[in-house]
Amino acid sequence: MTERGRRVLMVGVLALAGATSAWAGVTDRVAAVVEDEVITLSEIYDLGRDYIDQRCPTRVDSCVTEMELEVLDALIKRVLIKDELDRIQLRVTGVEVDQAIDQIVRENGMVGRQDLRKQLELEGVSWDVFRNDLTEQLRLQRFQQGVLMPRVVVRQDELLDAYQRTARKQQQLEVALDAMGMIIDASADEEGQAAAIATAADVVAQVNDGTLSWDDAVAAHDSAGLSTIVGGRSYTRGELTGAVDDAAFDGEVGVVQGPIQVGSVLFLIRVNERKMGVSGVRPFEEIEEQLRAALFQEKLVGAEEEWYQRARRIRSVEILLGQDRD
Repeated sequence: MTERGRRVLMVGVLALAGATSAWAGVTDRVAAVVEDEVITLSEIYDLGRDYIDQRCPTRVDSCVTEMELEVLDALIKRVLIKDELDRIQLRVTGVEVDQAIDQIVRENGMVGRQDLRKQLELEGVSWDVFRNDLTEQLRLQRFQQGVLMPRVVVRQDELLDAYQRTARKQQQLEVALDAMGMIIDASADEEGQAAAIATAADVVAQVNDGTLSWDDAVAAHDSAGLSTIVGGRSYTRGELTGAVDDAAFDGEVGVVQGPIQVGSVLFLIRVNERKMGVSGVRPFEEIEEQLRAALFQEKLVGAEEEWYQRARRIRSVEILLGQDRD
């Protein structure tokens, strides 16, 4: 009998079995055949029942089938990875799984495996499921280390490019401004306060029309000392108080804005420059290793997907799920 004939016979035998699974409305059937290994619908639900239930709470057939196919894809990848590790003699042994279990026991301060079993039972996880999941984790780790990582190289120019992209994302609009403040006498009546505001407005007009220099205006009228407290610095949006912030970011560059009353102080500000700044970006040297790790992980994921798609093309993978749904 040919290899394909043997696979077809296996599919037929399992399909005829038609065993009902533990989940209402789900009848076990063959979902896929990878080389000579059969993946059944019950295996899909062993791995992804919660995920399918969450994504398809109303159990609409089209949604359920789509989610089942997503989980099936993960199971196919598992089979292909296991076969690859077997082929290059990097398989995970039962002894290694036992050693990993013992390490988990030690790291969690448990007396022995019985403690771990009890904890798993309280969480509703069977020992077999836990052991199988751990085996898969070890396989994936070994696959990444032995097959994928040697293919991943992070070049310095890629790191610099990633840094520049990160810096651009963190750039914020900044304004460089000068400021002065005129104090309103707290004891002044409404007429006196209005007069102070009018005086400040007149100063703004004189500076803007060139009859009074900014420096002379500061020398004569900056009773609040804002020229040194607020002026001569750069700000990002939100650092200045409400109306002052709006004037700084929305007003015309080079034009004195105000008076803007904040409590007992009348703000007069002049925006000298508005530009994208990088004040919040850390130096490349400080985040180089962080960037390297992130870029390596990104390329590792890409390498895994590239390997998987190639493996599916060159291996015999037959998808049966969805073709015979009741």
